[in-house]
Amino acid sequence: MTADMTRDDDSQLELAADLCGFFRPALATALSERRVSASEPTAHYLVALLVDFAHPGGMVSETLERPLPVLLEEAMKASGHERFERLRCLGDSVLYTSGFFLDHLETHGVELSYVSTLGARAYGNAASMLRRTGGGDDTPRAPELFEELAEKFAPFAEVLATLADGLFANSARSSDAGSVKLYERWLRTGSTQLANALAERGLTPTRGRGGLH
Repeated sequence: MTADMTRDDDSQLELAADLCGFFRPALATALSERRVSASEPTAHYLVALLVDFAHPGGMVSETLERPLPVLLEEAMKASGHERFERLRCLGDSVLYTSGFFLDHLETHGVELSYVSTLGARAYGNAASMLRRTGGGDDTPRAPELFEELAEKFAPFAEVLATLADGLFANSARSSDAGSVKLYERWLRTGSTQLANALAERGLTPTRGRGGLH
């Protein structure tokens, strides 16, 4: 390994640590706001998921562009470790997409309840595989973790949506364009965080013809 490769590895580790430190309290706040409980392993897993998808690509793009039943069918047709990884990655991507790209799903007429059911099935099947194999040396996470993700898929998706709203509110500055984007997102989500962000700008969001005041 060259010195440059070592520095690159160190930089990646530092970035991951920084992102973990950023997402951990943000997730705790979102869980509290939504009044959703998460075991310590599951909360740790969700933070790791957020870090992994900080720069979403591959699987998220596939989740947005390809029919979800096809992705699930492909995962179920695989075998062994590949099947487990496909199911886990599908559950992760659907969960992240449900929280961060809800507007995309709604624009394409996809019901969130349908997406939640499919994501829960992916996690549930992953948990079943771990139950049958006893976890295995290469799958150290307990099946209970994936069972919790499956059972609470919809609440966890709402938690990630709340977290996404908070990030969006912080990124939208005090410009008029930023306020309009905040309002448009608030119309779709009804988020308390977005309403508070608008209130901080001296604006009161209302539905219907009221608009912003």
